[in-house]
Amino acid sequence: MAKIFKVTGYFVDCNDEYDCDRLKVDLEQDYDLIVHHVNIEERDIGEWDDDNPLNLLDCPKSECEKYFE
Repeated sequence: MAKIFKVTGYFVDCNDEYDCDRLKVDLEQDYDLIVHHVNIEERDIGEWDDDNPLNLLDCPKSECEKYFE
């Protein structure tokens, strides 16, 4: 049986290895998925620090959303 998923979320690239195009390609290739209607936005969050709230497992959604207001 086939399935379709709608995924909304945030990826944090603390090593500055991705851009929007590479992320989309990796999602298609690494997971053997067909990706449709994917809109990926990126924002600069400055220098990475391990104390950044985005590094917390229980990071609040509001911390992620503030970069996309």
